[in-house]
Amino acid sequence: MNMSTLFFSVVAVWIFCINAEIVNLSVANAQKNETIAILLAVIGKQTPEMNEVSNLVKKALEFKNQCTVSVAFIPQIMTKKEAINQKEKGFSYIIFLDGSDKKNFEWHLFDVDDASMKKNKMVAKKGAVVRGWAYALADSMYESLTNEPGFFSTKIAYGKQMPLKRGMHYTHIYIADYDGSNEECIVQTPTINVSPRWNADGRRPLLFYSENTNSNMRMMAVDMHKKRVVASNFDGLNMLPAFSPDGKSVIYCATRGDANCHLYHWSNKVLKKVTSNDGNNFSPVFGDDGKTIYFSSDFETGKPQIYSYNIDNAQLVRITKDGYCVSPTYCPARKQLAYAKMVNGVMQLFSYDLATQEHRQLTTDAAQKEECNWSPCGTFLLCPVDNGNVTRIALFNTITHDYRYLTSAQDNCQYPTWSGVYNEYPVIS
Repeated sequence: MNMSTLFFSVVAVWIFCINAEIVNLSVANAQKNETIAILLAVIGKQTPEMNEVSNLVKKALEFKNQCTVSVAFIPQIMTKKEAINQKEKGFSYIIFLDGSDKKNFEWHLFDVDDASMKKNKMVAKKGAVVRGWAYALADSMYESLTNEPGFFSTKIAYGKQMPLKRGMHYTHIYIADYDGSNEECIVQTPTINVSPRWNADGRRPLLFYSENTNSNMRMMAVDMHKKRVVASNFDGLNMLPAFSPDGKSVIYCATRGDANCHLYHWSNKVLKKVTSNDGNNFSPVFGDDGKTIYFSSDFETGKPQIYSYNIDNAQLVRITKDGYCVSPTYCPARKQLAYAKMVNGVMQLFSYDLATQEHRQLTTDAAQKEECNWSPCGTFLLCPVDNGNVTRIALFNTITHDYRYLTSAQDNCQYPTWSGVYNEYPVIS
């Protein structure tokens, strides 16, 4: 009997009926000083591959500081009595992980306090990148533990300034993993490249950005092979595309030689102008339904406000009532917007609940934060933090109100954006 067969045979003895409910540990509500102890018990030999997988899963599950994960390699699955006895070591849960199959991982979640198995899942080993396997595992485990979407199989992108002589600079586009690790340059041209945005295809990642040319600001697209193509090349500005949840339509900003910036909607191979006012309209983002667009415009007050617009019935609703408000971002997990608003000369982050219509100020520090982007789980806002000397990319935790910096204090980085969760983890080739 091989190790995989033994693993599932023993687990089957434990389980009469797996509880299908979400575990919803106090992990989801854990405060800074309250964490849940989890044992990640890896079945089988301690190979370099499984070492990497288990360490990355541990790092991911501990990312929010809600739980502590201890990794142990064990030759075979524990008996139920042995698993229950882990309570004496302070563990509340055990995740049994088997990676002996070439195509899939199997993991099982055991509740030590209840002495019962809560989850039993299989995760495919998609792609050739081991860390991609680990992130997919962590997403699966995280969602079962917290009832929140996982966000580890995502990518972030941002612009980084490359200093030149006499105070000049280029701006290159970089991508990295969810935590800023494995940073790689994907666009390196002798010009200014700004405002990257990911498409909405979980299978074929594309990164759109705007490139400064001698005649205009054209919109480009680049794939993970660094192949670049022109996406929009009208006169003036072409930038800030937003994709519908199904990835079939896109809305973006363009001036097309006009004095003002307007929104254009592309769907079914037809490009239509959405806004026709006397202001500047920018930073669009789609809602859940693929028909509602949130964006900034200064056409009513001379200062940008946040609006919603329905593509089907042309209904326009103003969401913010005062101040200088820009860069809305929508979170499906929370049904909320976030945006930046000027408060006493400082751009602060705000949230807006679509159900209650309540605005809430999230940040109060002295750093400028021009824009933000929700994490898929709805806990973090990815934002540039400018302290007056350098601009760094950071994650702002909307629960603890802490910053976690992802880029170096020696680098000026701006225009951050966060992708959706990928089916197969993308890497630059």
